[in-house]
Amino acid sequence: LAPATRPALPIFTLALAAAVLLVVFECITVQQAFDSVNGRVILAIVASYGLGNALENTGVAGLLASGIVSIGKAIGNVGLLSMLFLCVSLLSCVVSNQATVILLWPVVKAISIPGLHLGQFAVVLMMGASSAFLTPIGYQTNLMVMDIGRYSFTDYLRLGTPLTLVLTAAAGPLTYYLIQSSSFCSH
Repeated sequence: LAPATRPALPIFTLALAAAVLLVVFECITVQQAFDSVNGRVILAIVASYGLGNALENTGVAGLLASGIVSIGKAIGNVGLLSMLFLCVSLLSCVVSNQATVILLWPVVKAISIPGLHLGQFAVVLMMGASSAFLTPIGYQTNLMVMDIGRYSFTDYLRLGTPLTLVLTAAAGPLTYYLIQSSSFCSH
């Protein structure tokens, strides 16, 4: 992917501008705009930022990254990417994918392993955070279909376990061999 030739606006600025335009052009009312905001999601994301910053500022992210590097030396780069995918996926099964990414980004950013670059870790982080198949609570659509489909918690474990294992086995090699350019995701 080629880097942008001009600076991009932050996504928050663009989203806020879009929301204002929807109200200005009377596509929605101000009340509808406020009603569409999910306070629980906002609170979880805001809390995750604080925790993510704390991980980085206290040095815990660096310690976790050092542990990951030690494991990486034992299992190799492809194995490390797969292991990281599994850990991210498991965390995403109990907290939102947004919170998972915000919490683990400082750790991923601190990892330095020869032969791997930040872009590969970022892809594994994104894929793992979006692979919450083991519980109904990790992702909102899992929870939405639980009652309608009359699924039990164990149904998610029974069907999600093989899917998670297949994706874990595929994530490492695919990310390692397909995402080779370090310009994919710069610091």
